[in-house]
Amino acid sequence: MLGITMAEGSRIISSRLLKCGSNPLKAPPSVLERFSQYLSGKGDVEFKLEELNLEGYREEVIKVFSFLKRNVPPGKVTTYGEIGRVLGLHPRFIGYCLSINRFPLIIPCHRVVSKTGLGGFSYGLDMKRELLEFERELFG
Repeated sequence: MLGITMAEGSRIISSRLLKCGSNPLKAPPSVLERFSQYLSGKGDVEFKLEELNLEGYREEVIKVFSFLKRNVPPGKVTTYGEIGRVLGLHPRFIGYCLSINRFPLIIPCHRVVSKTGLGGFSYGLDMKRELLEFERELFG
């Protein structure tokens, strides 16, 4: 077990995962509370796509985000190819969509892997491994 505490989880979320560009957002307590169910292993992050500012994303990108949010729960993974087959989109386009995701954890792009390995992750493969291990242990 990774033994992550709420304080540590909050630090990771506010300093490393909730950011736009290179400027970390200072998440208020009310936002961090929406991650408590996830951090305690009881469920996913409590945000709906409708609550996010998805301005600037094409309809196909939002379709990928929506599929991922609805169909890949914590502790599970899928591949770029599997999502592409279901949605009728090329796996590389799926990867592109996830690479421009401004809301990691809320839109859980870390749960998508390639057919031959981890694939990519905007926050680095070490962070992707940590998140997948954390979820496997709590939700798996």
